Amino acid sequence: MKDIRNWWAETSARDRRILLLGAAITLLLLGWALVWQPLEAARKAARTAHAEMAAQHAEVRALAEQLASRAKTGGAAAGVQSPLAAVEAVARDQRLLEPLKRREAEGTNRVHLVLENAPADALMRLLERLDQQYGLRIVQAQIDPVTTGRVNASITLQRGGTG
Repeated sequence: MKDIRNWWAETSARDRRILLLGAAITLLLLGWALVWQPLEAARKAARTAHAEMAAQHAEVRALAEQLASRAKTGGAAAGVQSPLAAVEAVARDQRLLEPLKRREAEGTNRVHLVLENAPADALMRLLERLDQQYGLRIVQAQIDPVTTGRVNASITLQRGGTG
């Protein structure tokens, strides 16, 4: 440590200023490379991910509104099959049994579904078919995007008027 102090004391004032300026510039460049650049890259990635998720959310919301309006205007006449059995049959056809985590009958004309990480297009086809073929209309729906083209959903369907 004494060697460094002696060396520093022996350098001229001009050399010390140049060394201090070089150290300051080096610190600034290191701060930029090690702190600012990674933060900026993460910010750009977060903005891109947010924009993609917002677009997905808007698409899913539009599809949910479309399905809700169909539920209000009506679909095909109700079949004799129970709502739970209809859901099972259509979910099997649409290959949605794996994402269909829960299905519960609520009375004789109502069923509640919970799907996780389900393909959004297959879910929309399922709901459309349940409406058209079995008269099961959406009473309540919460559909949240998970990743591109995939959603989590909690949906209550009902046949006919009130159940």
